[in-house]
Amino acid sequence: MLSTIAKRATRVAQPQGARNIYIQVRSNQDPERVTSRVHGIMNEDGVLKSLALKRFHEKGARRRKRKMEEQTIRHVNRRIGSMIDFILKRKKAGF
Repeated sequence: MLSTIAKRATRVAQPQGARNIYIQVRSNQDPERVTSRVHGIMNEDGVLKSLALKRFHEKGARRRKRKMEEQTIRHVNRRIGSMIDFILKRKKAGF
């Protein structure tokens, strides 16, 4: 009985895939704090895990995969920054 409960608990704890990130940005909130929070969420999801891998003696295919993942992270960071900038500009404008 305990093993069944433990198996169910581990199944629930496993990540189910990518998730959307919705963050409420207040007008007096610091954008750097918001981006660090987003980075924390991405780190929890394992998005940044590939950057922590050792890069010594890596093969060509592995290197290409790592570079592609790093590029994806840079694109996500750019989009998040532009979203936060857009939200803060709208809040300053009074919308």
